[in-house]
Amino acid sequence: MIRINNLNLIYKDKYILKNINMNLKGKVGIIGSSGSGKSMITKSILKLVPEKFITQGSIDFMGEDLVKMKEKDIANIRGKSIGYVPQDPHTALDPEIKIYKQVEELYKIHKEKVNMEKFEKLIKNFGLENTEEILNKYPRKLSGGQLQRILIAISLLLNPKLIIMDEATTALDSISQYQIAQIIKSIDTDYIFISHDLKLVSKMVDYIYVINHGELVEEGKTEEILERPKNESTIKLLEAQL
Repeated sequence: MIRINNLNLIYKDKYILKNINMNLKGKVGIIGSSGSGKSMITKSILKLVPEKFITQGSIDFMGEDLVKMKEKDIANIRGKSIGYVPQDPHTALDPEIKIYKQVEELYKIHKEKVNMEKFEKLIKNFGLENTEEILNKYPRKLSGGQLQRILIAISLLLNPKLIIMDEATTALDSISQYQIAQIIKSIDTDYIFISHDLKLVSKMVDYIYVINHGELVEEGKTEEILERPKNESTIKLLEAQL
C-alpha cells in the first residue's frame, strides 16, 4: 500500500530518520522507544513535517510520491484515502464543537455527502450506545475511551485505503487499551499501528518494523520478532513488557 524508499529526514544537519525502507501493506506495526523517530515516519507520510526539515527519498502511495506532492493534493488524501488516529484523543477534536458538527465538517472538507447514519452505526459497533446523545455532546464531556472510539470511526468514514494510528491507545487506561485493541483488530482496512508497546502491537499486526535512533534496525513477521529478536533494542522492548 505504501512503499518508503531511502527516506531521510534532516534537521540542522542531524538525521532524524536515516535510510528508511519499508513496504507497508496489510496490518503492520512500527515500534520503538520514546524519541526513536517512529512518529516522524507518520508525519513524513502525511506530510506534516515542518518546512525547516529536509526530506529526501520517496514515499509511494497508489502510484504517487507523497514527498513531491503539493499541499493541496496531500490535503485531499489526509482523512480520505489515508485515515489518521492520533495519540491524544482529548486534543484531536475541538472541545467546544459538538461531535456531529465535526463529523459534518470532515464530509464538507472532502466534498462528500454527509452520512451521519454510517457514523452512528460505526460507533455503535465500537460499543457506544445512545448514539444520538453522543453526537450532540462536546468532546470535553466524553472520556478518553469514548473519544478514541469516535476517532477510529471518523478515520473509517470515507472508506480509506489505509489507516495510520500513532500511539492510539497510549493515553488510555489498561482496560480501555484492551477494548480499543479489540476494535482495531476487527477493522478490515489495512492499517499501520505505531507504538512503544511491543506486547500490545504484537496482538494486532502481522509484520513489525523496529526503529531506534531514527534507523530501521529490525523487521519481520510478528512471531519471528517475538520469538527470535536479533537487535538489542528489540530485546529491550520485549524485556520491558515482562
